[in-house]
Amino acid sequence: MTFLGIIIIALGRLLLFAAGLAQIIVIADIIISWTGIVLTNNQFTRIYFTARDYIYTPIRRYVPTYLGSLDFSPMVAFAALWLVKNIIAYRLIEYGYLLTR
Repeated sequence: MTFLGIIIIALGRLLLFAAGLAQIIVIADIIISWTGIVLTNNQFTRIYFTARDYIYTPIRRYVPTYLGSLDFSPMVAFAALWLVKNIIAYRLIEYGYLLTR
């Protein structure tokens, strides 16, 4: 096994984990916005809102809101994260395994 292959596999798996976690945050945000749940101010909600803002802020610069309150940034974020997982992360892992042969 080459060291470079192991590093590339690790980076691919880390990217896969981070994108999956970000997708979970986006899904949770969609559910919270649909149900109207009011979150209390504690450490968990501060971490959640910080992570959500890191995901949505770059997208909201380019995707405007329409009709006042209609926000397409969760859909764009979910699609972008899906592409990151299925195109970049899996290809990195596959390439790393090719290097380790």
